[in-house]
Amino acid sequence: MIFSKSQEARTVAGVNILLKCSRAAIFLFLLSTISTPLCGADPRDDLAESSVFGAVDLTVLAGGEMLAAKGPVLKFERGLSAETCFLVRTPIGKAIGILKSWTPAGHPKLNVAAHGAVSHPPAEDDFQKLESQGTRLPEAPEQTADRAGYWTALLRKRAAEFQSGGLGALASYGTADGKSIAAKDEAAQLLQELPKLKRYFAPILKSSGIGGRPSDAACYWEFVAEEDNPSLILGAVTTTPANGGWQALDLQYYASSGFIVGMTFYQLWPIRVGGTDCTLLWRCNAVSAPEVATLGEVERRMAGVAYKNRVRKYAEALREALQP
Repeated sequence: MIFSKSQEARTVAGVNILLKCSRAAIFLFLLSTISTPLCGADPRDDLAESSVFGAVDLTVLAGGEMLAAKGPVLKFERGLSAETCFLVRTPIGKAIGILKSWTPAGHPKLNVAAHGAVSHPPAEDDFQKLESQGTRLPEAPEQTADRAGYWTALLRKRAAEFQSGGLGALASYGTADGKSIAAKDEAAQLLQELPKLKRYFAPILKSSGIGGRPSDAACYWEFVAEEDNPSLILGAVTTTPANGGWQALDLQYYASSGFIVGMTFYQLWPIRVGGTDCTLLWRCNAVSAPEVATLGEVERRMAGVAYKNRVRKYAEALREALQP
């Protein structure tokens, strides 16, 4: 059949109208099939009040989008923060189980080369993988012949301190100008400047090790293979039911370089999309990094953007692990 130009134009217009109607129908369908947690709480209210995102459209997240934004510029000179939010088509019980054991080690887009669990109390065997890293390990004192042995002893000591009393039990870091920096003080200053997060995540803060001895923490170590600045990290993950779902905190309380303390807060809510049990996840990151204090105003804003991009990359890797 041969169309005239006017007939062809009307046909194309008609197809476009149908496509627009179909998109609208899909949007309305998603909107109608999203329900809030069985407890009656609405995560949109919590996000609007406590997150950097404000009003959140769950239909956008149900379509596969991820929200990511840097936090405010903090008065705390070493501090940076960023947040992400996304939805996975996985029931919350399964999602929290995966989160507890998830590690970024080996992910092709990340630079975490090795990960291992730390026992209660820490044992030498916990750090055996370090011996295989050879010369790639961070620099140790010049007089140290056994670099792996040096790091094994130091990490074991730091892990034991944390398990016994949380951040408050950790030895302070000495600075070049003769001052000292304590991980507990860095975490306190970050939380002081992020009052909404401090208030909202109060349930998990009680058991995380920030204010005292951690409760039921899954402790671990990681080796980050940065080309010019490899780093060894100690962390602990704690979880608790809260706010109509679950909260978790991944507290990285020691790093051989790069930062002093890092906190990743999670809030997970159960929701239903199209009759499928899903999980809505809000992820909040805050870090104290000495190098940030050396930056000017413009450079610090750029560092905030770079940190947000890094946080998003980790969130994307986690989302892959959480998807069925």
